[in-house]
Amino acid sequence: MVEILRNSECLPNTPLERVSSLKTLVRAKYLLRILVIATLVALAGPAVAAGPAVASSTVLLAGGSWFGGNGVNVCSNVGVSTSDPNCDTESHIGGSSGYGWWQCVELAQRFYKKQGWYGGIFTGVDYAYQIYDNAAGLGMTRQSNGSISTIVRGDMIIHASTDPGSDGAGHVAIVDSISGTTINVVEQNASSTGRASYTFNGNTLSKGSAPILGVVHDPDNHSADNEQPVTSGTSDDFNLDDKSDIAWYQNQQNGTISALVSTGTSFSPSGLAAGFGTPTWAGVGDFNGDKRGDIAWYHESNHALYLIKGNDAGAWSSGPVLDGLAKPDWAGVGDFNKDGKDDLVWYESQNSGGKITALVSTGTSFSFSTIATGYAVPTWAGVGDFDGDGRSDISWYQESNHTMYLLKANSTGVWAGGPVMFNLPKPNWAGVGDFNKDGKSDIAWYESGYNNGTITGLISTGTSFSMSGIASGFAMPTWAGTGDYNGDGRSDISWYQESNHALYLLKADGTGTWSAGPVLDNLAKPDWAGNGSFPIN
Repeated sequence: MVEILRNSECLPNTPLERVSSLKTLVRAKYLLRILVIATLVALAGPAVAAGPAVASSTVLLAGGSWFGGNGVNVCSNVGVSTSDPNCDTESHIGGSSGYGWWQCVELAQRFYKKQGWYGGIFTGVDYAYQIYDNAAGLGMTRQSNGSISTIVRGDMIIHASTDPGSDGAGHVAIVDSISGTTINVVEQNASSTGRASYTFNGNTLSKGSAPILGVVHDPDNHSADNEQPVTSGTSDDFNLDDKSDIAWYQNQQNGTISALVSTGTSFSPSGLAAGFGTPTWAGVGDFNGDKRGDIAWYHESNHALYLIKGNDAGAWSSGPVLDGLAKPDWAGVGDFNKDGKDDLVWYESQNSGGKITALVSTGTSFSFSTIATGYAVPTWAGVGDFDGDGRSDISWYQESNHTMYLLKANSTGVWAGGPVMFNLPKPNWAGVGDFNKDGKSDIAWYESGYNNGTITGLISTGTSFSMSGIASGFAMPTWAGTGDYNGDGRSDISWYQESNHALYLLKADGTGTWSAGPVLDNLAKPDWAGNGSFPIN
């Protein structure tokens, strides 16, 4: 028997499965194969008795090994001669008797039916690329590549009909897991293992040179409710280019806030606003969920919190959003309820024995929600997603016992805290960022008295931290901050020295090697800058 391999095309729903006309290309190729098989049979001589039917397609990846054990079998589609429509205990949904049942779209249909998101064969879909074209007709939503804001497990990644090797059919893969900016997928009729991965960076998915149309999401897929979605952009990105920028405030320059807009290798100063008095506290975050960095600005003099927000045209506006707010002993920025809008955490040592409150963003103002009480003033504290669940957590360091604590919230809003690291020396500066691109926030820990000024990475394991050297020989900064300044998905460190008015960048290359150098000269000392902090006294 001669097998004709079909390992790249996705022709899901040809006759026998749904009434539709075959395109000329498919008819021609099918007729050609019949002629080839007929010729080979004639050359082989007299007919012989047929052998037993193929019992089952080969399982490349068991359903229990992906999507939290609730996936479906990924099946081999070797040869059009495979006539048995079963794959272990599962029957095909769609596919083609002529080109093999186990096409890429067949997997998506079988998987979506098992999840209860769709009833069976996708209406109006003959080829993989048509899932994207017909998303609205399927009751689904789509995001075009280059404008993707969020991806969750169970979403479909769709390739264009121009994908090489697809013979005009395109391709579809299902998102199984997310690790930082790496999107791990399951696919059928494409790889020998049933698995593959994409990179998500700057609103764009990439996989080699594959032409990707975008992502399709079913509204009945609630993976984002309990698991971390991957989102594009950074909350300190003022111009929506997926590179972190720095807000730089100077009181003596007419109270001007400038944006140091990242070019990837340096910064370009640009005016944001003027006439602002020195804040008691200020922080940068995406408070209205538009993916663009905003600035929260608090004055103790009138106990008012202001928001400074930019729009698509580059214009900035500001105004008070909360009155009667007591001065914090510490405050930070993070998304504590996983709604895509940054919130504030507000700590008051004189309230309830040390009260930590969440100021939850409504998009235009903030509402109050208690996180914890009974916490002593921290030597240092920071906000980040330390366990990778999509909700911001709080790290809390006490010099008195050299202990680091973590306060984490679950999906119901219940907070729990406890010690996670002991015998940790006091830092002279510390900052939060994801330095190894694993989707969990880490901490940069600077000690001026150790090895001539050492920056150590406290790398999150999800429940604690492990130490990894970043750099040494760095003098105390006047100000320092963290952000993804080159848009590679890894956090970098900005380091400003007033002594020479220079701003330096420390960047990781993904292999654990860090490089550093000056990127901006003649920069006057700020009275405040974000996201970052001044040294700890």
